[in-house]
Amino acid sequence: MINKIKNHTKVKKQLLSYIEEVKCDSLDLPNEKINRTDYYTERDLNSPSSKYWHLMLEHIRPTYNNIAKKLCSKEWTIHNSWFQQYENKDKHSWHVHPTCQFSNVYYLELPNKDLVTEFKDKKIDVKEVEEGCLITFPSYIYHRSSINNTNKRKTIISFNSSFEKYDYS
Repeated sequence: MINKIKNHTKVKKQLLSYIEEVKCDSLDLPNEKINRTDYYTERDLNSPSSKYWHLMLEHIRPTYNNIAKKLCSKEWTIHNSWFQQYENKDKHSWHVHPTCQFSNVYYLELPNKDLVTEFKDKKIDVKEVEEGCLITFPSYIYHRSSINNTNKRKTIISFNSSFEKYDYS
């Protein structure tokens, strides 16, 4: 599923500012693995200091409620969240996300459509994805971020989710 997030241009600058704060805070943590494409921890989701996530959630909630309706679900859960920033030559290899139903990618900065998530299942069509879109896909599908061969940064906010309490009546 591809959904355009309302008010993307309005919140983009603030989200990027909050992400910069998290990156600075993370650099002060002892024994924490930090690299340019991995500025996240499992604590991001529930941390009161995770301002970027709380703002993100505020803006995706209406879209996610609509996804739940399409799936006839009365409840949804977000299991974890993180952000990643890809500078020139950065990438993320093929992988899946176990222990959840769906994976989600919100394109906060997408300088080039060639940098959209790739899927091993070539039937998945992401040609319509642009900056400000949220893609939701089954978490068992292999996906990756190919090499960023631009001089511009790509930033995503991702999360894993599940839907519950279905009502097919």
